[in-house]
Amino acid sequence: MDRFLIVDVGSTTTKATLFTKREKWRYERAEAPTTVERPHEDVLVGFLAAVRELETASGERLLEGERPLVPLYVTSSAGGGLAMVVTGLVARVTSRSAQRAALGAGAHLLDTIALDDGRSPYGKIEALKHLRPDMVLFAGGFDGEALSGPVFLAELLRLADLRPKLTEDAPLPVVYAGNVNAEDLVRETLGDGYLFHPVPNIRPEGDRENLEPARRAIHEIFMDHVMSRAPGYSRLLDLVFAPILPTPAAFSAILALASERIEGRLLAVDVGGATTDVFTAEAGEVFRTVSANLGMSYSIRNVLETAGMETVVGLLAPPLGEREIWNRIGEKHVHPTRLAPTAADLRLEWATAAAAVRRAVAEHLAVRSGVPLSRGEEELSLRSIGRGGGPGRRAPGVPARRHGYGQGLGSGGLFSHAPRSAAARMLLGGLAPVGTTALAVDRAFLFPHLGALAAEHPALATRLFFELAEVPLGTVVAAARPRRGPLRISISGRTESGRTVAAAAEGELLVLPLAPGETAVLSVKPKHPLFPGDPFRVSGGTEGLFLDARGRPPSPPALPFTGAEPSPPPPREDLPSL
Repeated sequence: MDRFLIVDVGSTTTKATLFTKREKWRYERAEAPTTVERPHEDVLVGFLAAVRELETASGERLLEGERPLVPLYVTSSAGGGLAMVVTGLVARVTSRSAQRAALGAGAHLLDTIALDDGRSPYGKIEALKHLRPDMVLFAGGFDGEALSGPVFLAELLRLADLRPKLTEDAPLPVVYAGNVNAEDLVRETLGDGYLFHPVPNIRPEGDRENLEPARRAIHEIFMDHVMSRAPGYSRLLDLVFAPILPTPAAFSAILALASERIEGRLLAVDVGGATTDVFTAEAGEVFRTVSANLGMSYSIRNVLETAGMETVVGLLAPPLGEREIWNRIGEKHVHPTRLAPTAADLRLEWATAAAAVRRAVAEHLAVRSGVPLSRGEEELSLRSIGRGGGPGRRAPGVPARRHGYGQGLGSGGLFSHAPRSAAARMLLGGLAPVGTTALAVDRAFLFPHLGALAAEHPALATRLFFELAEVPLGTVVAAARPRRGPLRISISGRTESGRTVAAAAEGELLVLPLAPGETAVLSVKPKHPLFPGDPFRVSGGTEGLFLDARGRPPSPPALPFTGAEPSPPPPREDLPSL
């Protein structure tokens, strides 16, 4: 196969990319607005517009009427991704487990309903009435405990009469992952307005979680009952060469292949306009979370509010005054699709993106490890970028490795369009890695495109990932700040061509020349268990080799959805008074 077309039907933009091989592989792309809403309400309209624009740009004929003349693969996040409501009896127990299960499945949480969430039953019903989720994850109660709590939650959902986001007259899918003894009563209470899918309890006992069955069910239902109802989806389905994939699933697919190729762990961040997705991948296993309201257009103000002014100022150079930062962020909030008009606005967007990445990665690592996030625990979670795992339990299929993440990847429009030096500093500021981590960016949002190809042509998808899509920025060598005194790191070694590499940094960031494709074997002082042996090999990139002796950044404020988990877990899930 030397020519194929991949189209991503996004929530706002439909992007068409043509891959062709002559002497070597190359790509051309075009885009058009997505047409999932009025006046068209047909995703095929935007799809055809993007492909015809690509025909003009490439000079190649790609369509015969609506029928593609080359193999066609499609990914889609039309409709704004997976929006969910989750429930539990106690906010800090089963509701927290439900949050972790939904976030691990890539959901955007619209609300979390718990009996002790501070709202009256009437308040809960009124809050639900205004929501339009794609599905509900219904958790609550340990197996064998009282039935009244889950049934009461089912009554709330029935009275709220929740309607799905895309098709108002269709039944709303409910993944039931609560007390197994209450399953039949909850099904009967919900009635015909909900599509009931029972799975094993996500919290069968007070000290045990079982999140994977719920995550798998969420993925399957999203494709079968949510994406299939997008307007025009069935017509588009007739044109494709392979099944349509959700864009995040395609992203996960190519990361799975890449992690097998490098035989190491990847951490990838995809910064969008409204959300930031974070993925970890190792040995073909991928774990994903979505940080809602951490984006660079519609939710940029929320990034500043939740990350804190101190964090953004610490990532911004040269600095701006707090009043000026608020004014510029406010302008972006009011005009979310406007491009940065000045260099100062652009630098502020880069600093804010790094803050969003830092926050989203901390959430991701805490969710993945099964540990709630508080102020102190956020810093511990971030340190797992160097150590290879957050505190507490790990997600199934994501084993710990002593030396942490081999690669940190940035994707999304901001990373792809920024100068490579700015992209590198966004990743350095956002990930703050410890040890040795190779940094890279997605050249032009090609990662999910190649994920669509992965199922049919995994070898080709992997080749194009490394040859065409990934842009190596360089490797960072860094250590945590010592308890006393300034941090000093020195390295010495040689490149494969025999050039000497030697430098020492004290409380600063040094950038040394090391070109793409060039490697060096280094020794580092002081000795530290985070470095993979001595000597060790590092790879270069467009920006070179980073020697970072600035130490770790201070922990930002606690995340809004977290709190203190009972420790040890309670022997039963005590119900608050109703």
